[in-house]
Amino acid sequence: MTVLSSLVRPTLERPREENEADLIAIIHDLLVQAGVTAMADAWRADGIVAPQLEQNSNLQQYAIARYFNLKLLQADAAGTLNTRTILNLTCDGVEFVENFRNHVLPVVARYYAA
Repeated sequence: MTVLSSLVRPTLERPREENEADLIAIIHDLLVQAGVTAMADAWRADGIVAPQLEQNSNLQQYAIARYFNLKLLQADAAGTLNTRTILNLTCDGVEFVENFRNHVLPVVARYYAA
């Protein structure tokens, strides 16, 4: 982590608290429910996501957004711009999950459902 990122988001280095949401597990469950099983099975092992499995929700949110930004960019750069923008919004974990469920997941399912 750079000095600049520590100043901008000082919560990134803190450990995940006992009652803090595991955003990776929540997003995984949403992918399974949406029928995106191939991605759900593989994404947690990805080099972007895997290091954040036990990290705090801020780091998890960053990794999730980065992973899906790249996947949607690969699928359709122009057609997914608005969806990718939603992933980058600064918000708390609850709002992030709702944004993902309502706006990102349908687009991910369109491109990656088995």
